[in-house]
Amino acid sequence: MARAIRPGGPWEPNPSLFLGYNQSYEKSKYVVLPVPSDSGSTCLPGARFGPQELISASRFLEPYDPELDFSPADAGIHTLQPLEPVQGDPRSTAERVGRQVAAIYSSNRIPVIVGGDHSITPGAVSALSSELGGDLNLVVLDAHLDLYDEYGGSRFSHACAIRRAAEASRKTVIIGVRSAGIEEITFLRNSSGIQAIWSREIRDGGVDVISEAMRRLPPHPTYLSLDLDVMDPGAMPCVGCPEPGGLDWWETTGVLEAVFRLVDVIAFDLTEFTPCPGSGLSSAYTAAKLLYKMIALSELS
Repeated sequence: MARAIRPGGPWEPNPSLFLGYNQSYEKSKYVVLPVPSDSGSTCLPGARFGPQELISASRFLEPYDPELDFSPADAGIHTLQPLEPVQGDPRSTAERVGRQVAAIYSSNRIPVIVGGDHSITPGAVSALSSELGGDLNLVVLDAHLDLYDEYGGSRFSHACAIRRAAEASRKTVIIGVRSAGIEEITFLRNSSGIQAIWSREIRDGGVDVISEAMRRLPPHPTYLSLDLDVMDPGAMPCVGCPEPGGLDWWETTGVLEAVFRLVDVIAFDLTEFTPCPGSGLSSAYTAAKLLYKMIALSELS
């Protein structure tokens, strides 16, 4: 049930503000950047509508997280105006994302990017890597490897997103994978800087598998990217490329908790939420709660 009055911050019923909190940029630690772009998509279109649906649904979240005994909104969350994509040009859109993310990071705030399809991620990773002199790790939650060098005639499709992002990072770990092409597998096997953790490994070995991988990463800051299709379609049906055999809510949040606890996450994104008919508020609310959980884990870590 929506609350008319929310303690702990300047709340207003504004569907353009994450959680409905109208906190100033100067007083905020987390800056939410919506990127309504899906020109890099290859399966179902519609991820461009994801940021607004997620942000609008977030108004119905309780500001207090009882699982973590914490109210992350108190850390300060500011929502920017949506970034205007370059229509039909995922590379230029990613570059725009990168410039904005670099500006947020340079102001000593944590960028929180809300996609849009996964093709926006390389721009953010490349920009932050430049800020850090190349000393940046990349951790990805995704059902797919996204390691194609080219897909559908484009090197900047969302199917190439992690290949492009990994080019700008020291080490890359992709978590929750359960679909891949032979070209991607060949590239992965020949790469010393990229590790994949398959969904079945998490189901069999639990979060310890993730903790071990995080401890092996070099001691550099980390960019975290969450493609919602890492979750099973039963838990999150509204994504661009659903894939069976994914993580449930508890597995997903358990993985996130291990990542935030063991590495220094300096920026993160949530991508590929694609509103779908018949889901009502459910999927948008779940996506919003997952993003809120990420902010909470970042603050507690």
